Amino acid sequence: SCSSFFTSIVDRDDVAARVSVGSVQHLIIQAEAVNELCKEQISADQAELKKRLKTCWAPQYRDHGAAKSASERSKARETEAQAFIAKHPSYKGHNLHMFCPGKVIHIYHVQGQSRAAVVPNDLDTLSIIEPSTHMRSDHSKKGYLLSLQSVRAARQARSKPPTWQPYCTADGCHLCKSSFVWNSTFKSEAQECRDKHNCRACGKVVCKECSTRKKPLPEYGILKPQRVCDYCFFTEPNPFL
Repeated sequence: SCSSFFTSIVDRDDVAARVSVGSVQHLIIQAEAVNELCKEQISADQAELKKRLKTCWAPQYRDHGAAKSASERSKARETEAQAFIAKHPSYKGHNLHMFCPGKVIHIYHVQGQSRAAVVPNDLDTLSIIEPSTHMRSDHSKKGYLLSLQSVRAARQARSKPPTWQPYCTADGCHLCKSSFVWNSTFKSEAQECRDKHNCRACGKVVCKECSTRKKPLPEYGILKPQRVCDYCFFTEPNPFL
């Protein structure tokens, strides 16, 4: 076995390690799913844009309320996803994959920390291209170096990071108690998901406006400055103040 001779390291969502005929097929099916599931949300966003234009882009204020509970929205999304998979059996039937050679070490993130594990060559996670903002930067030399340093720092950390609150349990921002899209022109569920953020210091779900600042969290082994809520930024020890 070639695993005795060399080791392959895959950083998070590195797209280069996942490109194959099968993964591209799966990505196309994902694009079809997004197109079908988001048509209604796109229409809702267009209606909100017209409404905002009529007010001449007037300022928006915190509304202290959400239209639906988070659990109701989560159940609706799960039902839609199951209906799509039932209608497209090939969603799970992609094949023709290529695999990383040798012993494979996958670097992944859990609650902001970088961790590493030896995984099988045919692990499903390494056979699927998941679109993300860092899928290209994860392939860079600098990205790999920082990830390896972060794994070492996480193993030497004094404390475990807090458990992140699931998005599906958050009806509104933990700090300002407003809906997550209170300052966004668009109000769809897709926009709400974009405006939700977990504070890396406390784990709570907060809105975009309550989490614009970043700082490293060395006590958790997190070296790169990460998004934190305003409360944790100003009350916890901060090297930038």
